[in-house]
Amino acid sequence: YSPFYQEYKQALLLAKVILQRLGFDPFSHLEGDNKNNLVVPYCINMPLLFELYAYKWLKEKFLGREVIYQKSFYDSSGKEYIPDFLIKKSDENEGIIADAKYKYIENNDPSREDKQQLSLYGRLKELRKFIGIEEDKEPEIWFLIPTFDSNRGKEEIKSFSKMFKIFIN
Repeated sequence: YSPFYQEYKQALLLAKVILQRLGFDPFSHLEGDNKNNLVVPYCINMPLLFELYAYKWLKEKFLGREVIYQKSFYDSSGKEYIPDFLIKKSDENEGIIADAKYKYIENNDPSREDKQQLSLYGRLKELRKFIGIEEDKEPEIWFLIPTFDSNRGKEEIKSFSKMFKIFIN
């Protein structure tokens, strides 16, 4: 159960009761085994789930514009770089490179490694050309972060140029 999906609380409680009584084998009660069965929690890749939620959020925010998800770019040595999201240059912005971070960094800055990763993406000539950034311009760098506070939106990371924390409720 998660506060994000409150409408599922009743259904999940009922499912847990059923699974505890019957287990994963619906015929186990016919074999005379009356003990409660252990319910193993489901393993959900929460960073991937948040990344997909952020993708949906970006598509709604930039309605009518293409949001590119995990496009590969290569440097001169052939090393591959895959940013989470790209939004091409428009009248509203210089182009955006965004990365979904399912981490608790609401009151802190992203880690040095995370900032280096996104900054490196912003320096790749092939990527810059793809999103329409001229040589003398910089793309915006966005860290997409989950939050429960609906009043938070976009906060600049003070020590860096055009680097922001974007809070997704």
